[in-house]
Amino acid sequence: MYCPSCGAEYSGGGRFCSNCGARLETDVSKGIPPTGAAATTFQKSKKKNLPLLITFGAIAIFVVFCIVYAPIRAKTESRGAAESAIAIGLSESTSVQVEKHLRRIPEGFPGRESLAKHYEGLLAKEEIVNQQERKQEEAREKKWLSSRAGRIWQRRQDWPKEICEVIAKNKVRIGMTEEQCLASWGRPSDVNNTTYSFGTHSQWCYGEYCESALYFENGILISIQN
Repeated sequence: MYCPSCGAEYSGGGRFCSNCGARLETDVSKGIPPTGAAATTFQKSKKKNLPLLITFGAIAIFVVFCIVYAPIRAKTESRGAAESAIAIGLSESTSVQVEKHLRRIPEGFPGRESLAKHYEGLLAKEEIVNQQERKQEEAREKKWLSSRAGRIWQRRQDWPKEICEVIAKNKVRIGMTEEQCLASWGRPSDVNNTTYSFGTHSQWCYGEYCESALYFENGILISIQN
């Protein structure tokens, strides 16, 4: 029922409107909708409340969306974290890193236990590969130490291994010291030293007519003549 004066809804049981105080007519008590000015006022009241109703409806939809979508998103993110951890685990080599990635996965995630076993298998395989690589490296090192370059290096471990390789082939390289060149080419047939204010210049001649020569500046090879 509605008040004919202000259009307010009326539940009955009184002779005057509780909103505007107007006297209630008989047709109002029978629940007849207001007409004329009362109807206009009533429509304005409904329009005034429309934005509020829309706001409450939007909030309700958002709450329902969050309730439904949140568990799905959490499960998706957990699965994504698990897949990422597996991908990263292929290149990890320590149990510390494995544990770090496992902590990214919630305790209740169904695949966490299987992921941990997967990691254990990866670590076991990686350890086998590492052992094989270490054995191969040890075998290569042992073989190299038994070579001429390796024996030279064992006597002079202050020399770089690549220089020992050059000496083992009886060759010389710019930047080698006089001692290293001596180990590679042996003693020269003749030596010519010239002292300047900035240092000493040396010429080592090999052969009767100096077919080959090494030139040093302050004990470092700077030029080769063949």
